Amino acid sequence: MTFLHSSCRGLDALDSNGPRLLFADHHHEIESAYRALLAATYTDDPRELITQFRSFEHEILEYIGAEEEVILPAYEHYVPVDAQALRTDHEKIRERLTRIGVECDLHAIRADTLKELIAELRAHAAREDAKMYPWAQVHLPLDTRRALFVRLGSSMQRLARIARRSVGADQPSDPSSPLE
Repeated sequence: MTFLHSSCRGLDALDSNGPRLLFADHHHEIESAYRALLAATYTDDPRELITQFRSFEHEILEYIGAEEEVILPAYEHYVPVDAQALRTDHEKIRERLTRIGVECDLHAIRADTLKELIAELRAHAAREDAKMYPWAQVHLPLDTRRALFVRLGSSMQRLARIARRSVGADQPSDPSSPLE
């Protein structure tokens, strides 16, 4: 079953269907995949946890890469201080992902460590939601928005698979359910 996010409908429609909605949907899928990853820390299957984490890590890095390649170069011309702060956040997130990856490989990962990661991701998303995404909504050209939709749309599908893998369901993740 294919699940279409609201951001995938009406791609070229009005500005209300632009990057802000796409990134909001992507954030919901990150939350769903995070819940699956957190659940995997409580199981007795370190291989599955490593697989889940590596998939999650890949999608977070893809997301950061999309922002850095597509949005930030233009954004930094308008709001250089905020763009630099976002780049600094990205570096901290990469460092945390590396540390968590090592902990997973050593079978020493703790649920609290993952909760700290998601807290960092949420704070970062709030910063982006406040300034960069509204800017991108207005200033990114249509072809750039299309490229983002393709790139992040694929990532959202992979994140949804991560979330489904932990529950064994073939249903779309529910971004409205409560978080840890």
